[in-house]
Amino acid sequence: GGYNSNYDQAPGGGDRWVLVDSIKGLQSKNRDGKFAWGDYCKKYGNGLRDPEKHTADFLQNFWDAWSSGAEPRTPRGYTNGGSFGGRDGGRGRSHTRSRSRRKRRRSQDKRDVTTPVLKLGGLPFSVTAQEISEFLYDFSVLPEDVILVHRDGRPSGEAFVTCVTVELASEALQAKNGKYIGTRYVDIIASSESERDRASQPKEAPSGRGDGSMSLRLRGLPFSAQAGDVADWLADFRVVPADVTMDVNIEGRPSGEAFVYFRHSDDAEAAMARMNKERMGSRYIELFRASADEVKSASQRARGQRSGGGGGGGGGGYSSNTWGSNDKYRSRSGGGGRGNRDDEFADLIGKIKGMQKDPEAKARWRSYCDSKGMSHMYDPARHSLQSLQDFWYGPPPDVSSSRRRRPRTRSRSRGSSPVYPRESSSGLDDSQCVKLRGIPFSCTTNDLIIFLSPFGLDETQVTLDYQKGGRLTGDAFAIFPTGAEAQRAIDELNRKEIGSRYIELLPCRVREWEKALRSAEDAKIKLGNAPDLTNRVKNIQKSKEGTQKWWDFCKAAGHTKFDPAGHSEAFLQDFLDSIGSGPY
Repeated sequence: GGYNSNYDQAPGGGDRWVLVDSIKGLQSKNRDGKFAWGDYCKKYGNGLRDPEKHTADFLQNFWDAWSSGAEPRTPRGYTNGGSFGGRDGGRGRSHTRSRSRRKRRRSQDKRDVTTPVLKLGGLPFSVTAQEISEFLYDFSVLPEDVILVHRDGRPSGEAFVTCVTVELASEALQAKNGKYIGTRYVDIIASSESERDRASQPKEAPSGRGDGSMSLRLRGLPFSAQAGDVADWLADFRVVPADVTMDVNIEGRPSGEAFVYFRHSDDAEAAMARMNKERMGSRYIELFRASADEVKSASQRARGQRSGGGGGGGGGGYSSNTWGSNDKYRSRSGGGGRGNRDDEFADLIGKIKGMQKDPEAKARWRSYCDSKGMSHMYDPARHSLQSLQDFWYGPPPDVSSSRRRRPRTRSRSRGSSPVYPRESSSGLDDSQCVKLRGIPFSCTTNDLIIFLSPFGLDETQVTLDYQKGGRLTGDAFAIFPTGAEAQRAIDELNRKEIGSRYIELLPCRVREWEKALRSAEDAKIKLGNAPDLTNRVKNIQKSKEGTQKWWDFCKAAGHTKFDPAGHSEAFLQDFLDSIGSGPY
């Protein structure tokens, strides 16, 4: 049955809307009050916690009990199994849903508990075995009796608890089902040893390799790290180099991640607990549980990269061409010679798609398509093999009439002589070029030379990169005598600092160096020595005394702008001449 009374006025004279506001405030500001209101609604109000859905009498009954610190009395008109407090007397759709939930809950509660194992659901993802033990403290549950369930290495919000006896398990289910841990109420149902064991037992890998439950993903590795370095770092956990898969990105370069296979899941768990966020060199490493699919994908990428290299063959890896081919289109022939036509077709599609990440190369490809009368057919997969061969092995398309076409040369061994060679017209090789990223905007060429002083470079071997307006881009480039020296600079100086900024050193292509040289020349033609003079003044302003001298100089000249970039080259030079070579 329901209860019908004056809906907006409690017998004690309390206004319903005042009570609604009061209880809502209690829910938002007082955690104990929120739980007390929830228990009261669950017991007498069909689980409806919104105060607006209850009568004034129902609200007044709770408020009086809460204010006096007593247990709420049974509301007038309440009947066990019936409803109380709804505007429609408890009837309607919400009442039907609540009654269905109560019936399901009672059927669960009444299910015979035949084993001491209980399954808990709806737990907070951050819950610990200790917190569950405290939740079930009255039923002699210890932390070691709790098994938290993880799926794909992540908390599932479920746990299994093994009580001492079946009787204690039954009492725990009756007393704690629907109670709260933190802000989450917990569902408890009877379970069994077999269900508990299935949920907690790690799956064995059928091949002994690549099972996610026994593998970890390492993130943040130095780009120079090898499998042996990772194995040494995890030597305490019985890891050997053969257990390490170094991941690569779509271009075949190191991604800074690796997957490590552990023969025993205990070793993986110990490594997670002890080595997460520990340092390898200057980098701190994060460890995550890895799924079987992640490990499989990384292994395929690594195998593709190893088969992609080679000198005269049609591999298509980054080490043999300027452009690496996409794994999806990578040639399967691997070895030397022309290989299968289908493999070559797929390999060229991958290379040309990868090439288009560079705006200049993308413009060449589109110009080539237009010149062939295939406008708007820019997807390489829609071209014939002959068309792709003409583009890749022949001369680049004549984008401007002033550019002289090079003689058409096609190698008989596909893949060995692409149209964009690694060696530039200046005789330099890509392996000699290094890009410095994160350069301070106040950096000068001299600062770069000092930063790279262990390698003896001079001003002809380094350059800053400039925007069209003459401002620095934050990048710089350096050319080293040999590829080995360039790699050693990356290994030794990566993440070192210039001023307060750490600098990333990355391999790059010679044409990037040449483009930066042109930008520096354009900036010098447009602004003279102003960029270098600006940076010198900014360096002087790093000291308090130097800043004050610059401000005084500007004010004396009647200027109110203190940004050196806003002044002429002559003005900057006059300032530098006025202060001499003092230590600023």
